[in-house]
Parts: sequence; C-alpha cells; structure tokens
Amino acid sequence: MPLMALLLLSLTGCDKDEETPQPMATTFDKQITFHIFTEADYRDSRWNNSNMRLHLQLRRLAQNPHKETVVLDTTISWAAFRDMPSKAASLQFARRLPQVNRLDEQVTVSISKVVSIDGYQTTFAHQQTLQPEAETEVVEVKL
Repeated sequence: MPLMALLLLSLTGCDKDEETPQPMATTFDKQITFHIFTEADYRDSRWNNSNMRLHLQLRRLAQNPHKETVVLDTTISWAAFRDMPSKAASLQFARRLPQVNRLDEQVTVSISKVVSIDGYQTTFAHQQTLQPEAETEVVEVKL
C-alpha cells in the first residue's frame, strides 16, 4: 500500500499547469528618438564655404484602409559644416506615436540632406522603415 501511495503521489506531482503565452497587444505607443550628428571634423579652413540643410519626415502608413499620416515634417535650415554637432554632443529630440497598430501600420523616416560646398550643391536622400515590433527606437542621422 505505501508503494501504491508513493506511485500515485509521484504521478500527480508531474502534472504541471502549462501557462499559455499572453498574446501581444495589437496596438502600442512607439517612442522614436532622433540623434543628429557628424563623425567628421570640419574645423579645417577648406570647409569654410560648406553648408548643409536637413529635412526629416516621419510618416505612419496604415494598410487597411490605406491612410498616410505625416507626424513630423521639419527642416533644419542652412548651417555651416563647422557648426554640425559631434556624436558626443548630438542634437536629440523624440516623438511619441500613440496607438501604433503592429499588424497594420508601418512607420517610415525620410531624410534628405542638401550639401553646398563652395557653391556646388548636391542632395542625398534616404528612407527607412522602422522596426514594427520595437516600442522604442533610436534613429541616428549622420551628417
């Protein structure tokens, strides 16, 4: 009889309640922090006549129904290369996007830089889709 009780006790002890994973919330608030800086040293006199203008745009793109919302559209006016912040002293600001739908929305950043060196201008443009699952994200804008 004691052997039967021990066997019964050991069998009931192995029966674990498995936890069912909680589903991820469909919507969440997304925090995006921008760090704007240069890694180059523009203190040399050859950069005296060099300037840059920066344009940033942050958009939410919903698929169903299709809807595009511009949540940030800003331009940093012409600035001399020598005045560009270093990485250690980067220009930083953040935007919080409420109720981002991780199943139906994309968040994209468009960056456009117009560079003028001794009167000659050229434009560099880049677009990036942010990570859909990340609730916080840092976007580095290297000048």
